[in-house]
Amino acid sequence: MRTKLSFSTVFHPQTDGQMEKMNLVLNQYLQNFVSTDQRGWAEWLSSAEFCYNSTKHSAIEESPFLLAYGHEPEGPLDLALTEGASSAHVRTRQAAAEEFLAEKVIRKEKARRNLQ
Repeated sequence: MRTKLSFSTVFHPQTDGQMEKMNLVLNQYLQNFVSTDQRGWAEWLSSAEFCYNSTKHSAIEESPFLLAYGHEPEGPLDLALTEGASSAHVRTRQAAAEEFLAEKVIRKEKARRNLQ
């Protein structure tokens, strides 16, 4: 991989722009939930992380979660709907693993091409 090390500090976070974008998105998200006295923001960090990592990013045209794990994360509604699924609807583990690996290779190559 062609990477370039860019140092940053707390007061001068100039890097490739990715961290600045992530901080901007996180800031905007937390502003919607944190009170005016700016307390209680830590309890929203896991929700913010979930939203950020499950949202499609324009640079890679996929969500970070999908690229890392090969599928989109399950939210509360997904879990509620699949609780009553019968074993007849569940694929075998081997077939699911093979499909997962094949899709992960394709997604990583697509992301690599998009970043070039």
